[in-house]
Amino acid sequence: MLVESNYPLYGNIVLDSGRGFDRVLRSGSIVVSEELLSRLQVQIGAKLHIGEGVFEIADTITNDPTQSASFSLLGPRLYISSDDLEQLNLLGSASRVEQEILIKIDDDFSPLELERVTTALNEAALPAQEQVRTARTARSGVKRFFDNMFFFLSFISIFTLLLSGIGMQCSLSAMVQHKRKTIAIIKTTGATNRFIFSHYLVLVLSLAIIGSFLGILAGYVIKLYLPTFLDTILPGNPESSLHLIDVLESLALGLIVTLLFTFFPLSRLSEIRPVALFK
Repeated sequence: MLVESNYPLYGNIVLDSGRGFDRVLRSGSIVVSEELLSRLQVQIGAKLHIGEGVFEIADTITNDPTQSASFSLLGPRLYISSDDLEQLNLLGSASRVEQEILIKIDDDFSPLELERVTTALNEAALPAQEQVRTARTARSGVKRFFDNMFFFLSFISIFTLLLSGIGMQCSLSAMVQHKRKTIAIIKTTGATNRFIFSHYLVLVLSLAIIGSFLGILAGYVIKLYLPTFLDTILPGNPESSLHLIDVLESLALGLIVTLLFTFFPLSRLSEIRPVALFK
């Protein structure tokens, strides 16, 4: 990140040496997190080649208030002085960069005055290029992380449902093919297609209900112990609970997926004739 000497406007970045952030971050020097030193196996004072410039590691970060969580999504954080922007020579016509301008207002500003300033900035901002956010409307780092994580988990869940449905369809088709002669014998004794279809439908639904309840139980156990793993990065004491609506939605989703993917193998039961015994 390229920042100015007065960054951040709220809070203080604590360095390992105890010096001020504005005194350490100068042109030609960089401030990095401790994880970067261990990953690159370098020490303070080492030279790093970034872009077209060479910078000296001046200090490491002990506490960074701009990081809402104790983990990083992409990698260790690195601060470079904004005076070295031209020396980096990283910005071009095809560069992907996000610029952020922070504005600090007086503490005696009323919410109405803050809203008036925000409205004026929104009117002056370029549509689809610039966004104006306040401390109340901006998403925190933790919220962004969990939004991305939940989106990823939702995508994985949908993909898992598709694979599970394909697996159920293949397994049921193989079982019907294996029981082909048995079904033909049953039909010779007078069994109707409705009787056989109901028999296999009850079997499929029974397995689907058992599997859905096992999945709900596994989800409840994960939800019960999840706050234990997140208590180091989330403030307060997060609690988990299980609602009846969640159980009903999970059960309904399991039954719907089962019926959708097993309908085709079950519908082929009526195609089996007693003449199959002679084939």
